[in-house]
Amino acid sequence: MLLVRALPSALLVPGDPKVFPSDRLLRARTLLCLCRHYAPLSQTITGANIALVLAAVLGPLLLAGVRRRPRIVIAGAVVAGYVWLVGDEPSVQRAATMAVPLLAARFAGVRASPVAVLALTVALWSVLDPVTAASVGFLLSALATAAILIAAPPLASAIAEASGQRLGEGLSLVIAVPLVAQLACTPLLILLTPEISLWAVPVNMLVGPLVGPSTVVGLLALVVGTLWPAAARLLDTVAAGGAHLVLLIARTADALPGSRITVPAGATGVLLAISAILALTIAIAARRAPLVRWATAAVLVAALAPGLARHLPTHGAPEWTMAVCAAGQGDAILLRSAAGTAEQTTVLLDTGPDPAALRDCLDRLSVHRLDLLVLTHPHADHTGGREALTGSRAPDEQWICPLPDAARSVVPDVPVTVATTGHSWQREGLALEVLWPGSAQDAIVATAREDGSGEGDAANDCSVVVAATWPDGTRMVSLADLEPAAQEQVAAAGPGRADVVKVAHHGSRRQHEELYDLLGADLALITVGQDNTFGHPTDDVLQLLREDGTAVIRTDQHGTVVLPSADPAAARAVGPAR
Repeated sequence: MLLVRALPSALLVPGDPKVFPSDRLLRARTLLCLCRHYAPLSQTITGANIALVLAAVLGPLLLAGVRRRPRIVIAGAVVAGYVWLVGDEPSVQRAATMAVPLLAARFAGVRASPVAVLALTVALWSVLDPVTAASVGFLLSALATAAILIAAPPLASAIAEASGQRLGEGLSLVIAVPLVAQLACTPLLILLTPEISLWAVPVNMLVGPLVGPSTVVGLLALVVGTLWPAAARLLDTVAAGGAHLVLLIARTADALPGSRITVPAGATGVLLAISAILALTIAIAARRAPLVRWATAAVLVAALAPGLARHLPTHGAPEWTMAVCAAGQGDAILLRSAAGTAEQTTVLLDTGPDPAALRDCLDRLSVHRLDLLVLTHPHADHTGGREALTGSRAPDEQWICPLPDAARSVVPDVPVTVATTGHSWQREGLALEVLWPGSAQDAIVATAREDGSGEGDAANDCSVVVAATWPDGTRMVSLADLEPAAQEQVAAAGPGRADVVKVAHHGSRRQHEELYDLLGADLALITVGQDNTFGHPTDDVLQLLREDGTAVIRTDQHGTVVLPSADPAAARAVGPAR
C-alpha cells in the first residue's frame, strides 16, 4: 500500500465555480459547485444565465421598437461583456460559443438548430483548443446540454403519459430536464468520484429556479454598483440570499442517507452506468411492449428486494483499512485488518464528542463490532461519543492513558488496560504499538515544560500515541492531542517512518516540526470541526505539511473518508463534513 504525495483525486470534486470578483453571490456559487452530485445543473445553468441576460436585453429593446439587426448586435455585445465579466471557464465558453451562431442566424433572419450549434461548438473547441474541450467542465456542460436538447422532450412526453396527463407537458419537462442532465453526466462523474446520489435530481429541481435569477440579480448589482452603490448593496443582498438558500438545500441533501452511494470505480463503474442508462432508454422507448414492462418490473423488484440489494455493486462502503470519521471537533478513527485475513479486526481510536455522529459513521462503514477501543486521553472531544458503543458495538477491550482521571471516561463493563510505551497488540492483518507515554509522570513532566498550552491539566500530554502497521508495511501514527514538549520526547525516542499521520490536536499551531520531519508521512489526517472557534487547522500547520509534501485530508472539508485497502492513495469521501 504505497501512498502518493498528492491530495487523493477522489476527494477533488467536479465543478467550475463562477468567478465574479466582488460579488458574494458568486462566492456562494463557488461553494455550490463543490457539491459534486449537482455538477450537471451547474454546467447547464451557465447557458440559462446567458439566455436570461439576453432576454433582459432583447425584451426592452423589442418593446422600444428597435429593429431586429440592431437588437442582435446589442445582444451580442452584452454576451461578450458577460463572458468578460464572468471569466473564461469551460462552461461559459461552451455557452457563449453556442450563442454566437444562434445570434448570427437570427441576424440573417433564419433559425438555427440548437443541436447542430452544440455539435459545431464541440467540433470547434476540439480543433482550436483540445485542452479546453477535454476539460471536465466543458465535457459536463456539453453532455448535459445535449441530453436536455435531445432527450428531455421525449422523456417529458413519457412522464406526462405515465401520469395519465395529470402532469402537463410543462411540469413533466421540469422533471425531465434535471433527470436527463444527471444521467448523461453520471458516467463521467463516476470516473471522478465513484459515487451516486439519490437526491441529485430533486435538489436540481429545487434549486434550478433559484440559481438563474440570483445570478442575474447579482450581475445587475455589479453593473448598478458603478453608479448607485446603495441600490447595488440591496441587489447584492437579495442575490446572496438566493445563493445561501441554494447552499442550504445542497448541504441538507448531502447529509441525507443515500447522498453518497458507493459504486465500482473506473471502467467497471462507467460501463455499469452506461448499461443502466441504455436499459432505461430502451424501457422508456418501448414502454408499450408487454415484454418490456414485465422485464422492467422484474429488474425493479430484484434491485429493491432487501435480500438481494446487499449484493448490488452500490451496497455499502468500499473495502478499507483506515477511515476517519467526520465527528465534529474531535477524533474518531477506525483501523481495520488487511483484506484477505481469516477474521476481520476493527480498532477505534477515540469516539469523538457526539454519540449520534459516531453512530452515523459506524453505520455508514458497516462497522458492527469492535475488537479494541483506544481512548487516548480523558477529554470529551475524544471520549464523549462512547455512549454509541453499546450492544454488539461494545468493544472487546479498551486502552486508556495512565492518568487516574482516564478511568472515569470508559465504556462500562469492558476490560480496561493502561497503555504505556512498548505495549503492543497484534491480530492477523494488523499490529499496534504504543509509542507514548511511558507513565503518568512522563505526561506530567512534559506538561510542566509546555509553554502556554492553556489546557490546565496533563491530559493532552498523556495522549496514547499509537503506531499501526499492516502486513505490507503500511504504517500509520496517531498523535492524538499531544503538545510540543511531549512530541519532542516522541521524536527523541525515534518514532520511525510513517505513511499516514494523524495530526496532533486537530491541527493547532502547537506542533514540533522535527517530529513530522522524522515521520515523513505521505498523508496527514486532520480531525477538525466545521466553523470551530479555535481556528483549527492553523495556517502554520498547513504550511508545515505542504513543505513536507504531505497531502491533507480534513474532516471539516472532506467529511468521513475511507482509504480503500486495494489502494489507500485513492481516499474516498463517504459521508458529509461536520
